[in-house]
This record gives sequence, structure tokens and C-alpha cells, in this order.
Amino acid sequence: MSPERHTRRDALTFGVAVGAVGAVSIAGCGSEEPQQPKEPPKRLVKADEVEIGKPKLVKHPNGRMLPGQEFEQIILVRTDEKTVKAYSNLCTHAECLVKPKGKTLHCPCHEADFDPATGEVIQGPPPKPLATIDVHIADGWIMTGSA
Repeated sequence: MSPERHTRRDALTFGVAVGAVGAVSIAGCGSEEPQQPKEPPKRLVKADEVEIGKPKLVKHPNGRMLPGQEFEQIILVRTDEKTVKAYSNLCTHAECLVKPKGKTLHCPCHEADFDPATGEVIQGPPPKPLATIDVHIADGWIMTGSA
């Protein structure tokens, strides 16, 4: 008996078939990150302690210690009786500490200003808005997380 000869076409056909099966197998595996367990809401401050239109700094419940021995904070902004927004107080330019000043949220390192209603950059070098933090009002408290 003589050995069976395979042509180049046979080899290419086999290679394409194996590649297709492999691609379908890999696609079925998925690449999503595993979901982190949702953290329970934490009380930040009583809602009536934050006046409408007057931003307030409060300690970030999961914040880290920053240079100069200050804790990372959250800037809370009430836009009406039922709505509150929250931003990280770390500037998106050089992570200096942003604080309420007049009608803006101000970073003194490079004289940047952010809009309290949106967190958007009004002036200065920051490349993007302040990071938002999910908060909501429940039972008279401003709480972390979404409602």
C-alpha cells in the first residue's frame, strides 16, 4: 500500500477549518471582567446639612490618606430638594485638592475651576471633568451608591 498524498489545498482547507473552530470557541469564552459585589450604601451626611447651591466637602468613606495628611474628600452639591451630585475633590490635572470657592469648585495648584452643577472644567489645564461619585438621598441622608 502506498501512503496517501495530501495536497497543499488539503492542508489549507484543514487549517482554515481548525482556525474557524478555534475562533468560535474563543468568542464563546467572553472577555468581561467578573462583576465586583455591590458595596452597601454608606451614610455621608444628613441631607439638610447641605444647602442648595452651596457645595460641601465631606470625608470620602473609602478615601485614602493624601500627601499632607489630608483624607480624600467628596464634594456634595445639592441642585434642588431631591437631587444631589458628588465629585471627587482630586483635580484631574495633578490630583491637587479641589475645594468650593465662590460659585465654582477651585483647584489652587494651577488656578483651575470646575462647574459645581456638572463637574466640567470652566478654566485651567485639567484634561477632563471631576470624577463623579454615585450618591442619592434616602431617609433624610445623603448616601453612597445609586438609589
